[in-house]
Amino acid sequence: MEDDTMPDNGIFKGFTPQAPAFLAELAMNNNKTWFEEHRAQYKALIYRPMELLVMALTPTLLEIDHRIETTPRKCISRIHRDTRFSKDKSPYRSNCWLTLRRPLLEWQDNPCFFFEVTPVGYRYGMGFYAAERETMAKLRALIDHDRKAFRKAISFHDSGRFALEGDDYKRVINPQVPEDILPWYQKKNFYLACNRNFDDRLWSEGILEDLCSGFKELADFYHYLLDLKQYDLRELLLRN
Repeated sequence: MEDDTMPDNGIFKGFTPQAPAFLAELAMNNNKTWFEEHRAQYKALIYRPMELLVMALTPTLLEIDHRIETTPRKCISRIHRDTRFSKDKSPYRSNCWLTLRRPLLEWQDNPCFFFEVTPVGYRYGMGFYAAERETMAKLRALIDHDRKAFRKAISFHDSGRFALEGDDYKRVINPQVPEDILPWYQKKNFYLACNRNFDDRLWSEGILEDLCSGFKELADFYHYLLDLKQYDLRELLLRN
C-alpha cells in the first residue's frame, strides 16, 4: 500500500481512501511483525485523523454537554485487542472508533456519541454501549408515564437519518404499547446509527459537517436518556 497521507497542518481535512485500505490490510495481516512494519502508517492514516477529528468536534460536543470528555487519547479506541477471554487471538483491531461520553466509571450505562471506520464502511450515532436492565426498565416506565414527551424526544427519527439498532426481547412486553413506540419499548439495549458506504464525505471536511449536524439532531434525545439516572424506578412504576 502506498503511503498517500495528507500533510498535517493541525486541521482536520477528512480521511483518505488509504485509511480503510490500511484497516483491510491489517485484517489480512493481523500479526505483530506486519503491524510494527506499518505502525507509522497506522499513526498517519488512522490515529492522527481521528485525533484531529475529536479536536474539530469539541466545540459542538461541549455545546451539547459540557461534561463530555474531549481528550483525544481518551476518546479513540485502542489498536490492541483484549484477547484474554476470546477465542480469536488476533492482536489488533481492524476497525477504529471514537466514543464521546462523560468521564464516568459506569459509562457503558450512559448514552454516548460515536463514530467508527471499518474496512467496509463507516457509521456514527448515539446510544448505549451496554445499558443495564434497570436503565431500560426506567425508560419503559417513563414511556408509559408520558408517551407524548417520549414521542417529542424521538421526533428526530422522522428524518430517517438514523436507524434504531440493538437486540429485542422475543416476547411482547406490553401489548398495549402503540405500534410507533413498540420498537423502542422492546429493546434490551439500543443505539441509533447512520450507516454508510465509503463516499466523498469521508475524504473531506464533509464528514465533520455530518457529525456535527447529526449529533445536534440527536442532542435532545441524548439528554432525555441522560435524565433516566435521576429517576427512581419504584417511583416511576407507582406513577403509572
